[in-house]
Amino acid sequence: MKKSIKGIIVSRKYTNGEINRAGEVLRKNSLSDEEVKQPIEIISDWRAAHSPYNDQLFGLLTKRGKKVDSKIVLVNRLKKIESIKIKLEQKPKLQLSRMQDIGGCRAIVRDLKKATNLKNRMQKFTGKFLVKKEDDYIANPKSSGYRGFHIVYEYKAKNDEYRILLEVQIRTQIQHAWATMVETVSLFTNQALKSDIGSDEWKNFFILTSKLFEADEMDKKEGIKDVIADLKVMNRKHHFIDQINGFRIYLDKYKESDLAYYLLVFNYETKKLRITSYAKDDLESAVLDYKQAEEKTDQQINAVLVSANNFEDIKMGYQNYFANTSMFLEEYKRILKEN
Repeated sequence: MKKSIKGIIVSRKYTNGEINRAGEVLRKNSLSDEEVKQPIEIISDWRAAHSPYNDQLFGLLTKRGKKVDSKIVLVNRLKKIESIKIKLEQKPKLQLSRMQDIGGCRAIVRDLKKATNLKNRMQKFTGKFLVKKEDDYIANPKSSGYRGFHIVYEYKAKNDEYRILLEVQIRTQIQHAWATMVETVSLFTNQALKSDIGSDEWKNFFILTSKLFEADEMDKKEGIKDVIADLKVMNRKHHFIDQINGFRIYLDKYKESDLAYYLLVFNYETKKLRITSYAKDDLESAVLDYKQAEEKTDQQINAVLVSANNFEDIKMGYQNYFANTSMFLEEYKRILKEN
């Protein structure tokens, strides 16, 4: 099955039934099991089919976002197979063909007023992208402490069963500093904290730091001193800040360039990051290399295919892969000093 969008031909070899059955196999088996090889082929094809639609939505987000904040950071990505598996395990009734964030875009703006403005703009008419769901994790943070606006869109084509769901995340800089620190710790300790998998000590640390950052951003001073006192006790016991200060990556030789797609491959054992960049017309090579990188389960790697308007946005949008802890630590120390 093929679908044309703005001159790009997207190959889709499998039906929704085949995609959902592949998801069921992935849900029940380890990534290293022989049984998942063919299902992963199907899932990789389905994931790749999201890319041109994700790029089109990203273009819309870029156009509207730059009107809100001249210093906005904009990135997008295709979800990792491992993350797809975790989500399927945590949501037993979810069908893979209806997973809402296989393709996702993210906008990071300077403050809450700008985040709200952009959210309101993205709720308006978006062509063939229909708003299906909205989550306000700023008014109602997740139990993990995560905050931000999420909007889920569906791309609909006439007379076609093809339905693509995509997610846009809108965060302030301080919300992004917190969220990417969760992912940085996850990367360096080989946990999945954002999916509630990992050390209770780290999870509790991030719940408290989220409350700290929220109190600062929302100017809610009541109770902040108690949060700070708890964090100080926790940090004396577990040395979280010392651990964060010690995170380092070793970047394979890479000449920075502003291309369309970037494959980030992090090795858990060597703490080395390898980056491969691709031109806009080389998407096929990018998704193939992404799939092959994820197949190397014996090499303890974490790979993700991302895109942005420039390489600086990649470094800011995916700070966890570059071990950039400065934004989180600066905000943390500033708030403690001011209170």
